[in-house]
Amino acid sequence: MASFRATVKRTYNTADDFGDLDTLHALVGLTGEIGELADAVKRNQFYGLELDTDNVVEEIGDILYYLSALMLCFDISFDEVVIANQSKLERRYPDGFTRKDSILRRDKTNK
Repeated sequence: MASFRATVKRTYNTADDFGDLDTLHALVGLTGEIGELADAVKRNQFYGLELDTDNVVEEIGDILYYLSALMLCFDISFDEVVIANQSKLERRYPDGFTRKDSILRRDKTNK
């Protein structure tokens, strides 16, 4: 089976249709899918409806798809993003999460 990145690259609607709008397409797609996930959670939390976990899995998959497309647009790998984020969190919360460290944001002041 092909990697997820390869599948996204093969299936993502790129410049042939949108010109230079590939990045905007990925960003708008991502925000739309996040909205759909938020709506599913809203229905559960505020309207008392059963959480449709199949829909949650589908929406998270769509979020990953557009996030992967956005990373393709910027030529950034998933590993690069994960490593950078992990490094930031380790600097921000050296001993695990605390409110104090959350406010201090050491990662912003001691780069």
